[in-house]
Amino acid sequence: MLRNVLVDYIETLTERQFDIPLLCILLKNGFYDIHFTHGSFEFGKDFIAKKREGDKVVQYFFQSKGGNIGLPDWGQIRWQIDEARINPLSHPSFDDTLDRKVVLVLTGRLVGGAGISTQKYKEYCKNEGKIGFNVWDIDNLIEMILSGEVNSIGLIKEQPELLSIIAKIQTDNVTFKDLERYSRNWMERCKENNKKSFLGVILEASIFATELENKGRLTLACYVSLFPTRAIVHSLHSLGNVPMWAKPCLQLVRKQFDYYSNHLLFSLKENFEDNESVFYNQVKGAHTFITYPVICSQIMEIIGLIGLLKFDEDNKNEAEEIVNILEILIRKNTGFFSPLSDKYAISLLPPLILFAKFNRLEMCELIIKKNAIWLCNRYEISEFGMASPYATEDEEVQTLLGYSYDFMDLTSRRESYLATLLLDMSALLGLSELYEDILNDILATSIYPCNVETNNSTQNYMLNGDDIVYTPNVRFEEVLIPNGGWRNAVNVENNPTFCSENGLWWELLGIATTMRDRHYISDLRILINDM
Repeated sequence: MLRNVLVDYIETLTERQFDIPLLCILLKNGFYDIHFTHGSFEFGKDFIAKKREGDKVVQYFFQSKGGNIGLPDWGQIRWQIDEARINPLSHPSFDDTLDRKVVLVLTGRLVGGAGISTQKYKEYCKNEGKIGFNVWDIDNLIEMILSGEVNSIGLIKEQPELLSIIAKIQTDNVTFKDLERYSRNWMERCKENNKKSFLGVILEASIFATELENKGRLTLACYVSLFPTRAIVHSLHSLGNVPMWAKPCLQLVRKQFDYYSNHLLFSLKENFEDNESVFYNQVKGAHTFITYPVICSQIMEIIGLIGLLKFDEDNKNEAEEIVNILEILIRKNTGFFSPLSDKYAISLLPPLILFAKFNRLEMCELIIKKNAIWLCNRYEISEFGMASPYATEDEEVQTLLGYSYDFMDLTSRRESYLATLLLDMSALLGLSELYEDILNDILATSIYPCNVETNNSTQNYMLNGDDIVYTPNVRFEEVLIPNGGWRNAVNVENNPTFCSENGLWWELLGIATTMRDRHYISDLRILINDM
């Protein structure tokens, strides 16, 4: 069954959608010094890479194509193969002193006369003593994914849970909680602490994300592309460091998130940058008052993360462009100030840090203030407050609307993780007056700021465990103390985590996005103080 799923998956991929699976295959099979060279001046090469074969290193060129290739298409591709074989221009890492090999990678097959023409051309190259080429079509790729090379183990295995998740996605019946729960399996698999296990979970995430995008669920595709971060960092935490072989895997997760979040960003640029457009008008249906704030929260979080990724990779101009787009969206849409539940409290974190990095504290103050007003109003009109970070979608809606109906069986909830995050970020950003106003209103409406803290252990990445401390009512100082006015939860050591110790700031935020119930206050303090 998994083979059939993979065939359907690969056959629908475009060239660029196949980049992540291809990189997984290359890294798994011993290729290194891999560079993406696709573009106007690629000279027949989408990727270049090196591989040690016996006692020598070989320089590889890869040209990838989507779908089946017939005879008319082969003529154009043959020209690109010639460029790859003959033209050494490519990339500064290209070594023209090494033996070369060229590979044509197809997400389909050679059909019609293309197969015969390709075979004849390969024979011609061999007879003339010229550099030849190999073809990896969909059948070869499936074998590499399932079985790898000879005597090796494939990247993914057929499991009922995997097939069940894919079926749920294809029937448009999957939720964030379903995917997050499944991704916990990846932590167990990554305990093997090898490249194969890391690449396997990245490939599974790529399959999920592609299927979700095909179903029009692009925000969920962005989230699931991030989920391997938790499994990989959890495994590295047990090692105590980030070995060289693991760094390309972390970069691959970044590249995957960049791909899907840029699709979302492009959509926003097309539809919402016009000053006359209002995001609310784009969300149709009877349940708009629920879907609108959820979509706003998700977009704010994802766009904040892609902006921080650009910033972390020193693409400051692109990051600033994203900041400008995000500011337009937030100023024009009230949905960014009404999170449906505590699950979306963490959605505020990436944009707040991004705005702070560009010294736009007025935007930080606007976001915190308006969300605080929403929070206090919710708890003032309803004894049930807001649903917890662990609530299902049904529980979120019931908590939101249930106070109006006697037949709703709900439990009073005065805790609020959103309250904790708003107060923490006000303090960390030095917004003293706003902090004191919010704290006063929270106390007046009998809201209990709650929080989850962990010691610097592998349980940082788990929802339950002995090292996890839940504080149902965090005590905050009434007045901020200069250069030290952030709170410490009772009986909790707020030590920096493995991520901050190893410079994995962006990965830490990706983990917080996955967990949704904690924001690693000590690490944020270091991050913000270093701005």
